[in-house]
Amino acid sequence: TETIAPPMPATDRPDKRSSGNLLSLLALACMAAVISGLIVVDYRTQRSLQQANIQRFQQNLEDRGRSLVYFFSERENDLRALARSSAITGFFSNRALGMSMAYGLRASLNNIDRLFAERGENSRLGTTAIYSSLLLLAEDGQVLSRWPAAGGGERPAATDLPQSAGNKVRMTDQGNGLISFTAPVIVNERLQGSIQGWLRYQTLVD
Repeated sequence: TETIAPPMPATDRPDKRSSGNLLSLLALACMAAVISGLIVVDYRTQRSLQQANIQRFQQNLEDRGRSLVYFFSERENDLRALARSSAITGFFSNRALGMSMAYGLRASLNNIDRLFAERGENSRLGTTAIYSSLLLLAEDGQVLSRWPAAGGGERPAATDLPQSAGNKVRMTDQGNGLISFTAPVIVNERLQGSIQGWLRYQTLVD
C-alpha cells in the first residue's frame, strides 16, 4: 500500500514567507542605499566640476581684464612717448621761433611723418596694425600730420583736445567702432597741441 506522508504543520509555511519577505526588503534597502550613494557621489562630482568651471571662468575674466589694462597702458605709453619725442617738440619749438613751412617746418613735419609711420608699422597684434591712424594736432584742432597719409577722415574738433598742461592721456569713443587716445604736447611748459592714436574696437576684442 502507498504510504502518505503527513502534511507539514501549517505553522512552518508563514515562517518561510516571512524570511523571504525580509530578504527582499533587505535587498531593496541595499539597492536604495547604493542608488542614494551613487546620486550623492554624482551630485558631489557635478558640484565639484561646476565649481572648477566657475573658477576657470573667473580666472579667464581676470586674465582678460589684465590683458586689457596692459593694452591700455601700452597705448598711453606710446602716445606719451610720441608727445615727448624730439621730432614733435622740435617742430613746435621751431614754429615758436617763427619758422615757416618754407624754412624749417616742412622738414620738421617730414620727420614727424616718418616717426608716425615707424610707430604705426611696428605697433601690431600679430599681423594686424593696432592703430588705424596717428594724428598730430595743433591746439586749435588743425591736423598738422597724419599716418597713414590718406587717412580715414579723422578730424576731431578742438573740444576733444586737452584743456590743461597735464600729461594725462584721454580715451574717447569716436563712434563708428573707433576709439582714440589723446596725449597733450607740452613745450616750454605750454600746451602746444596733442597726439592722437585711433584704433578700432575690434582690435580691443582681439
